[in-house]
Amino acid sequence: MIQRIISRLARNSFQLRRWSVLIVAAVIALTADGPQPRYAIIAVVPFVTFWILDACYLVQERLFRSLYDCVRTAELTDFSMNTVRFAASPWRGFLAAAGSKTMLLFHGGLLATYFFAIFFLTR
Repeated sequence: MIQRIISRLARNSFQLRRWSVLIVAAVIALTADGPQPRYAIIAVVPFVTFWILDACYLVQERLFRSLYDCVRTAELTDFSMNTVRFAASPWRGFLAAAGSKTMLLFHGGLLATYFFAIFFLTR
């Protein structure tokens, strides 16, 4: 059961990343016709939202992996799916997930690509 939850969280994270790439492509295509500053501002909102959601999924995935390790080593056998005992600080875990290397490389790189393309397409 825990492995299925971890797989579902990873799949949801992957879907968010696919949507992020799709939005980048769509906004760049929309701005290719002519400079539209409102598209540049509007498109940042989904990027940040998807980054936050992806970080939330990563935090939950890490908590369930910790739960899985406790069940695997037979430290826990009460069949509880409660991961609260593994969360030291919710904000610290969230910031660590949002600032992880993979998140910074993917979402930060996507934002950088977006702004780079917008800058050169509007000139």
